[in-house]
Amino acid sequence: MLARRFLLSRSSDGFISMIAWVSVVGVALGVLALTLVTSVINGFEGELQRVITGMNGDVLLYSRAEPLRDADVIEDRIRKAVPEVTDITRSFVAQVMVSGPEGVAGAVVEGVDNATISRVTEVPRRIIAGRMPQEVQEVAGAPAGPVEVVLGSAISERIGAREGAEVRLIVPFAGGEAGRDSSKAGPTSVGVSPDGGEPLAITARVVGIVKMGMYEYDSQFVFATLRTLQTVFKQPDRVTSFKLRLRPGAD
Repeated sequence: MLARRFLLSRSSDGFISMIAWVSVVGVALGVLALTLVTSVINGFEGELQRVITGMNGDVLLYSRAEPLRDADVIEDRIRKAVPEVTDITRSFVAQVMVSGPEGVAGAVVEGVDNATISRVTEVPRRIIAGRMPQEVQEVAGAPAGPVEVVLGSAISERIGAREGAEVRLIVPFAGGEAGRDSSKAGPTSVGVSPDGGEPLAITARVVGIVKMGMYEYDSQFVFATLRTLQTVFKQPDRVTSFKLRLRPGAD
């Protein structure tokens, strides 16, 4: 009754009615702006969380030193320590340079396990062209042909490499017989050495393009199979990280 009297007053106190209307409109606009900003922030937060967990799972464990041995034993320990874990996928990550038809870019190459990656991450479902990489035949402990890779959409555009193109993965420093060009006899590599060495070039064929929806990922990541990278870097059965998917509702 009081609100109706002040808002719809027709007596001589019309100035008070105008002030009431201005106050109501001001409050309404303030609430509207606050609601819009909150909605945008919540939407951005949700999208950011979706992309990060879609790339790394709910939890990412990685080694800051040498690649890890006994991955099966480590997985068993993780499951015992964290009962909320439903799935685990392992990977091998290394930094490389990627050379394409139109340029060169720094990248992170990640070897993934095709059997488990789809249960933990969204990477296979974010392929916008082509398919996930497959293992190639090995001859004398080395891939017999070009390694299959999937490029992030942004890095693909930057170096001009589309599905079906050939690129070179260049390891700036490698030990042993590193530096031997693999374009003719298949990629040959040894473990990366912090003490330096000659660059190692690995020929790879682009079999797919992935778009995660975040530039930091799409402009840096290159995916190959786990076994392929283990073979190329001479790190058999070693991994650098574990990605975990937790039971829904787990903290």
